[in-house]
Amino acid sequence: MDTLRTGIIGNNNIVINPQMFLQQEKKRCVKTDSVDSQKIARLLRSNELRGIHIPSQSTLSDRSLIRMRISVVKDLNRLKQRIKMMLPFYGVETLKTFANDIRNSKHLFNGSRKMQQVQME
Repeated sequence: MDTLRTGIIGNNNIVINPQMFLQQEKKRCVKTDSVDSQKIARLLRSNELRGIHIPSQSTLSDRSLIRMRISVVKDLNRLKQRIKMMLPFYGVETLKTFANDIRNSKHLFNGSRKMQQVQME
């Protein structure tokens, strides 16, 4: 059950955009809950009150998942870039063909393994 649409007790709710009142309220400096509730009641009676679209719970979950994925991808790219910039400090050279490609990081680790083997011999 979507509580924004049906309410906690099952009443039918309309979610409205508060910006709708700001433009009309600029004329008056007094803005109180009493004035707002009277205006909402008047608009509701005259059938002029327009509700805003509320996405479904699954749509909200999908959006949240996409935002999280974008954040994780950015973090991963940031970490790969940090590793790439630290490799020359430790004497690991990267091939020029992979210098601009941070998506494929296997070559970075393969190169560091080869470097360790050379140092051990």
